[in-house]
Amino acid sequence: MIQNFVQKLIRKSEFFFTRAELLGDKQTVRHISKLNRNFGFDMVFDVGGNVGQYGRLLRKAGYQRDIMSFEPVPELASKIRAGADRRWEVIESGLGDIECQTKFNVMKSSPLSSLLEPITQEGDKLADLNIIQKKIDVHINTLDNFLRARQDLTFSKGLLKLDVQGFEKKCLLGGTEFIDRFLALQVELSVTPLYAGMDSYVKMIEYIDEIGFAPSIILSQSPYQFPKLIDFDVIFIRK
Repeated sequence: MIQNFVQKLIRKSEFFFTRAELLGDKQTVRHISKLNRNFGFDMVFDVGGNVGQYGRLLRKAGYQRDIMSFEPVPELASKIRAGADRRWEVIESGLGDIECQTKFNVMKSSPLSSLLEPITQEGDKLADLNIIQKKIDVHINTLDNFLRARQDLTFSKGLLKLDVQGFEKKCLLGGTEFIDRFLALQVELSVTPLYAGMDSYVKMIEYIDEIGFAPSIILSQSPYQFPKLIDFDVIFIRK
């Protein structure tokens, strides 16, 4: 009886219990769910799909419409497909500011894989993981080119998630024609640079403000990032 009372109290409040390292994912689920209830996303572009973590969070958040996951590494794209439902499409490509064929750095830890060269130094927290294991040939498209070709994708309240290890601004620069179709962005922002040529969180926030989006929530990061923050995720909403 007491347990049922506590569960009802939690459901009706903003309180929840979780491990510290899972707090960011919990916040993502709750905030996306709230945005979806209020505004109704009609398409999600998951750029930097890895093995489908973000798509699974979207389903937990109650989003049941179309997901387009972009993942240029064939083995990872296959893993997303294996767990995808019928409204979840996987595009075996990356996104950037120009369409091209190029080399992609597959790191020891797959979520750190990037088009950019790693610059972690010995002693850095991610130095043992942000190491190039191999380089593969990949196709890079632009968001604008992709949407021009896919006229079947009619949406006006999209969510664009970018977790592309320093290539986030390039993705946005390649989507200026269709950025007005997006209601919200979720972007990983860098505090401690891990790759050559990446933009800092300050420059990224300024640019995202220029294209018409304001912060909706700053998501918690793992307590592993102590005492200096490496990166953090922000969900932005159209102004």
